[in-house]
Amino acid sequence: MGRGAAASPFGAVKCGWQKKDGGLVLEYSIPAQCAGADVLLPPAKTYQIDGNPAVPDHMDHGKAVFLTPPGEHRILCENPAK
Repeated sequence: MGRGAAASPFGAVKCGWQKKDGGLVLEYSIPAQCAGADVLLPPAKTYQIDGNPAVPDHMDHGKAVFLTPPGEHRILCENPAK
């Protein structure tokens, strides 16, 4: 489990993660004035963003990359690679 925050010119960027039921849960928030976030995650069997099935926008050096808009988000990685 981990949590963190960083200041930006538009407000705090917050992030937390935990292992849960064989998966990885990432919760984060990006201030409204920001362009969004590129989120890199380990390869996994399936992903959900905010409760909806999702596929990576692309892969980068073996990591799944999701381009997400500003706001509060929750990503679930089911059965991530170790």
